[in-house]
Amino acid sequence: MLLRFNTFKTTAHMLLGLLVMASAGCGGGGPPGKPSGSATVTVTFGGQPVTEGLVSLQNKTGDGGGAPLDSKGMATIANVVKGDYVVTVTPPVVGFAAPDPGKPKLTPKEYPNIPPKFRSTDSSPLKAEIKVGTNELKFDLQQ
Repeated sequence: MLLRFNTFKTTAHMLLGLLVMASAGCGGGGPPGKPSGSATVTVTFGGQPVTEGLVSLQNKTGDGGGAPLDSKGMATIANVVKGDYVVTVTPPVVGFAAPDPGKPKLTPKEYPNIPPKFRSTDSSPLKAEIKVGTNELKFDLQQ
């Protein structure tokens, strides 16, 4: 039962992140007049690029942004307000359905290269400071 709740919670976080990105123009959420920068984030696992998923930056005041990882394990997030952020990496949503008696349950795709602790702002140890201008961030998730 706990696994279903965690899967639901992860899916809910992913959908919330996608909604935040859509409302912020799929990049950062930098309000006009606030100093901001861009972030190029590289995510690896044991030195190998993590090629699927979403990188998100979130600070205590709700600023931040997110972008999908590409085939090189990179994501670029524009217009991120200057400050300190928690970084999360979440697997892509591959589909989900409400429980329906008599129908087979969907089996979520496993993403061992994105350990669960990196998927939530409550547990992610990844931190970043965004400065005005260009910011290059690199994280290896095999810690």
